Amino acid sequence: MSDLVRWGLALLASPLMSGCGAAMTDQTEGYAQGWRRARVEAIVDAQAPVRSAYRDCRPSGHTAATSGPYVLASYAFGGNPNLRHTMVVPTTPDMHVAVGQRIRINIRHCDAALPAAPTAN
Repeated sequence: MSDLVRWGLALLASPLMSGCGAAMTDQTEGYAQGWRRARVEAIVDAQAPVRSAYRDCRPSGHTAATSGPYVLASYAFGGNPNLRHTMVVPTTPDMHVAVGQRIRINIRHCDAALPAAPTAN
C-alpha cells in the first residue's frame, strides 16, 4: 500500500474516531462534578433491601432509621443510554417523587437528588 493511500485512509478515519470520543460526554451543567440525569425506578425506605443497586447511599447499621426518603435511580454511563447503573440516593423531605420521574443524582457523592433540569424545546 502506498504512503499516499495510507495518509488518505488516516485522514478519513480521524473524524470518525474523534466522533466516538465526543459522544461519550454529557454536556449538561455539573457533569464534571458527578451530576447525571436519572429515572426513579422505585421509592425505598431506609432499611429495604435493594439487590440491584450499583451504589447505595443509605447509612449502614442502626442509624438507617434516622434518614430518608430514598429512591432507586437508574442512570446511563459510558456515553451509551443502554448501559445503565442503579443507585440508591436520598431525596429532600419536600421533594415529591414518583416512579418514572426524571431527576438528577450525583454519582460521586451521596448528595440528595434534585428535580430534573427543564429541557429546551
